[in-house]
Amino acid sequence: MDINNAVSLFAYSRIIGPRLVAAGKDIGATASNIDSDGGLSQIEDGPWALRKAVREQRKMGVDIVKIFIDGEAINPQCKPGELSFTDEEVHALVDEAHRRNLRVACHARSAAAVKQAVRAGADLIGHANYLDDEAVDLIAERKDSLFVGPALAWEIRYLELCETLGVSKDMVRAQGYEAEIEATIVSVAKLRAAGVRLVVGGDYGISIAPHGSYAFDLEYFVELFGMPPAEALICATRYGGLAADPGGSQGTLEAGTLADLVIVDGNPLADITMLQDHSKLTVMKGGLMYNNLAIDNPYLASNPTQSSGG
Repeated sequence: MDINNAVSLFAYSRIIGPRLVAAGKDIGATASNIDSDGGLSQIEDGPWALRKAVREQRKMGVDIVKIFIDGEAINPQCKPGELSFTDEEVHALVDEAHRRNLRVACHARSAAAVKQAVRAGADLIGHANYLDDEAVDLIAERKDSLFVGPALAWEIRYLELCETLGVSKDMVRAQGYEAEIEATIVSVAKLRAAGVRLVVGGDYGISIAPHGSYAFDLEYFVELFGMPPAEALICATRYGGLAADPGGSQGTLEAGTLADLVIVDGNPLADITMLQDHSKLTVMKGGLMYNNLAIDNPYLASNPTQSSGG
């Protein structure tokens, strides 16, 4: 065995994790919401520059391209509703991505941004906080091919934990995040009434909403959006699986799908928050079982529990 194969085998044996739909750098325009993120963003202006950005990301092997169409309440240079791109630019990016068999996810908080994204053919809308009736109707027209992720974790956790960051609750309210949460509750009610598929997740991976805490979204869907727990779980499983793979290999238990599931020690239909307790979870991926998920990194445990699913 040569050294390269040995290293690859070692990495495969030690690094075990979820199936990923991989994105590259966030794509934004000059003075967009992400025009200060350094190496995390790719700033391009003009239709052909955006096509080139998609081609570069395709070369890197991404599955999905993310574009920031409007801004953020905390960003003085680009607020929600201030469109960073022209229609021509967004259409060019989406067209190039679809030509390359890639999908497109959008940061779009305002009705104007959502309408621009939907008309251009985007596949997943992130946030959709402020929607007018026209935006809801446009989304509903594409409800069989489009997903919306409210992605409220940032706003909610920021409001709850702002003082640990040295920001007062009055300041957070002045920035508009409490109002944004309230607007999202109204928008989600309209989307549910229109039969639009909602998915969980988004804006995790920061200090106040770290990776591994995505189950908070299920609590938000139940407590804020008024969903029965079963409906919230469908958003996380069936719809999440279709958003990740439109071919339908994930998210349901039926012949022909992947042997991936989460086994819960308890009844999440009675208490959706128990899914936040990793000690109650056992994961099956590809027919193999993984538990001990309550430790910081179960995949690097000295004695990881892994067994055949039967």
